[in-house]
Amino acid sequence: MARRCRLMAYLHNSEFTDPQLKAFADILDVKDTTKPKKPEELDGFALALYLSKAPKMTPKEYKSILSYLNSSGETSLSWLSYPDPEYQAMVLPPNAKQLKNYHENGKTYSCHSSHHSNSLVQFRKPNTNEAPMTGVIKAILEIPLHGFLRKFIFVAPHQPIDIHNTPYGNCPRMKATLVEVEPYKTLVVVEPKHIITHLSAWIRPSQTYPGISKRFMVVCWALSRGRK
Repeated sequence: MARRCRLMAYLHNSEFTDPQLKAFADILDVKDTTKPKKPEELDGFALALYLSKAPKMTPKEYKSILSYLNSSGETSLSWLSYPDPEYQAMVLPPNAKQLKNYHENGKTYSCHSSHHSNSLVQFRKPNTNEAPMTGVIKAILEIPLHGFLRKFIFVAPHQPIDIHNTPYGNCPRMKATLVEVEPYKTLVVVEPKHIITHLSAWIRPSQTYPGISKRFMVVCWALSRGRK
């Protein structure tokens, strides 16, 4: 490990004049793919082109995102609202691209219909001081706002199960809990900044532990290693 660290430091801080040595150093010096890319601002033409190719959101999706934005302090108007020239607020476009997945910090997060494992996440509920929750990504919508593309993620929270009579109740450092196999039907709107980590999951049969009479799922969020 120490030799590898010295090599990486040498590759990072040295300037190679020999073309062959430089080409070899470029192969060894693995670029950091975890750094987020700087978002590109869309001009008027790119914005119009993007919206022209994006389908309309359902009324429920539109209302949920509008409510999320307004509750977060970003005053936004519905595109159906009567325009008021004195009211300087952003109008939420009615169109959005539906993504199967998105990438962040070298990781892929997906809709449940696209990739089940990548859809299981731990997240923070926006505008609350509640403890982090676990759930399933049901939809990912991408919308241009203020010239930049933003992703809005619809997550179905898991239904927790009492863990006091299980091994997990006395072992918080295992970073695991029990939930029902089917999540709540009510969806929570979040953004990528609210997603903490993927989950590992294990479905277990009924009666695995006393008092649990149906199938359940063990979910673990130790994959984050406290990085977010």
